[in-house]
Amino acid sequence: NLSNHSQHSNQIHNKKITITKSKDALVVEKLSFQYSKDSRKILDNLSFSLKSSSVLLIKGPSGTGKTTLLMNLIGVIKNNSGSIKWFGENLLNYDQNFFRSLIGYVGPETYIISGSIMENLCYGLTQTPSQKEIENCCIKSQSLDYINTLENKFKYILSEQGEGLSMGQKQRLGLARAFLRDPK
Repeated sequence: NLSNHSQHSNQIHNKKITITKSKDALVVEKLSFQYSKDSRKILDNLSFSLKSSSVLLIKGPSGTGKTTLLMNLIGVIKNNSGSIKWFGENLLNYDQNFFRSLIGYVGPETYIISGSIMENLCYGLTQTPSQKEIENCCIKSQSLDYINTLENKFKYILSEQGEGLSMGQKQRLGLARAFLRDPK
């Protein structure tokens, strides 16, 4: 849902991330990573590019480096060699907190706190979104129909770790939470 051209300022380093549909959003060149000198390479000379609003599917057995690749791409862990460029700028040149604020991520295990569905959806936000924004994000994540079946709907209290919810229901809540952050 990107517009044809939008800019997001990186206040700390005074850089602008220019997001353009026609430009490669992500360019990975000769990326290699291993956790220690004595361990095997998890990523070895990996190169690819991705345009804005496109999808990349990475699959494979457990332990083959899928999460390691993701953590490298968003700067949580640093590659040993090669480069990662987002919108033409090396990832290392961005303020990491600012950069990560532009990313939406839902992992395999959605974090659920003890509290209402509304509190879970808004967890970590600095401003409370409107009810309409929350409902729209729940529609996108296909969780609104389920929430509407619950007694007290958005006020329904979840236990820590969301006991009684299926894994899919937890992930849909996690998706709605990610959508509320309006990732770029």
